[in-house]
Amino acid sequence: DGRKLDLLPCKDDANTVQTNVQEVEQLVTENKVFALLSASAVILPGSTTFLNNNQVPFIGWGYLPGFCGTRWGLGWNGCLMSLTRAQLAHAAIQGSLAEPIIKASGMKASHVRAAFQGGNYLADKQGNLQYGELFRFLGAKVVYNEANYTTGSDPTPYVQAIMASKPNIIYLGTAFSDVGPLAAGLRAAGYKGI
Repeated sequence: DGRKLDLLPCKDDANTVQTNVQEVEQLVTENKVFALLSASAVILPGSTTFLNNNQVPFIGWGYLPGFCGTRWGLGWNGCLMSLTRAQLAHAAIQGSLAEPIIKASGMKASHVRAAFQGGNYLADKQGNLQYGELFRFLGAKVVYNEANYTTGSDPTPYVQAIMASKPNIIYLGTAFSDVGPLAAGLRAAGYKGI
């Protein structure tokens, strides 16, 4: 519609809550941004509350509550929160995080033994809650659900804990850089499932 869009330089919150909120507030109040795009895994709750209250559209990974049931939060992966339907302004649930995986396994949901490993971050803890809820809702059994992996850690103790739960589907919701070492460790330990 004839509007010119300018892309402002990226801000680095140094993975701290206070800096995240300060940077978002500065972009809105001083830079007068029309919308905000998050290139990180999360836009923190203080920031999403500020953006929703100021009616500023924000786009990013929808791992935290600010993306769920709001007009302004637009998660390109949907709303990845473990919220009940009563907590949402709409009756939506991101079933695509579970249904296609179970279907691809060729198993009945009641035969699925799901394990979820996330990183030691708020987004991963919240995401794991939803993954567990989705799989249980479909009739699967959740045998392992932890969000305690620290980036760069030796994957061995985590692999051992996951394998001890005897899963047949494993969901790695860690930072992208941790998926490879964890997956390799699981294969080396003899895991052959999805």
